[in-house]
Amino acid sequence: MAETLRELVVALSLDSSNFTRNMRSINQQIKEAESTFRLAGAGVENFEKTVAGTEAKLSMLGNKLTQQNRAVEQYSRALVAANDKLKENYDRHKDYSARLEQAKARQEALRFEVETSKAAYEHYRDTLGETDSATIAAKANLERYQEEHAEATAEVTKLEGQVKALQKTMQNSADAASKAATDLNNAKAAARETDAEIKKLTEELYRMTKFLIAEDDQETDEDLTLEERVTRLEKRVAMLEAYDGAVG
Repeated sequence: MAETLRELVVALSLDSSNFTRNMRSINQQIKEAESTFRLAGAGVENFEKTVAGTEAKLSMLGNKLTQQNRAVEQYSRALVAANDKLKENYDRHKDYSARLEQAKARQEALRFEVETSKAAYEHYRDTLGETDSATIAAKANLERYQEEHAEATAEVTKLEGQVKALQKTMQNSADAASKAATDLNNAKAAARETDAEIKKLTEELYRMTKFLIAEDDQETDEDLTLEERVTRLEKRVAMLEAYDGAVG
């Protein structure tokens, strides 16, 4: 039993270590994406309201959503593992509880045998004397049952301690499963929020590029030099590519 508990602690520690390391990596990458976006707009007034700023923010949010989806996957795995561990601990607790009940039943049966054999020994001793063979046999029988009863009592005490420890372990597992479920729900909500923000910004980028192209169309090609026409065309292509990149 002690070895089993030690193995369980080691397994939980390893799982926790891997999960913590993965989540640290995810959070770090989200921070880096947000930092890159802030640096891109440093010193630029109303950067987020420009096409370039909106495109940069969409890129940041796309990276953020990727990492948030990784977090959802990590929390999903953590929940599965927590539920598996809870079931494992529940089954172990149930098994040892059954062993305890069996041990208590044996202890009670042996207690009855001790009382019965004691009464028999005292009867033979009082009627036949201490040295009579029947008395000697009855005494030996009593001592055997007393020894077995002592062993059964020790077994009950040991199992009671194990069941109590397993009860605590099972409660910890239940708490861990509950926390994993809450963390997963929160991670999913964060990912949905980012996804909604991406859709909103994508629509804004579409309106911005559409407006800029319409504004640009007010100038006729005849009013522009060849170089200006090429620049104008490149500008339109860039805006369309920015939009396509955002929705893609």
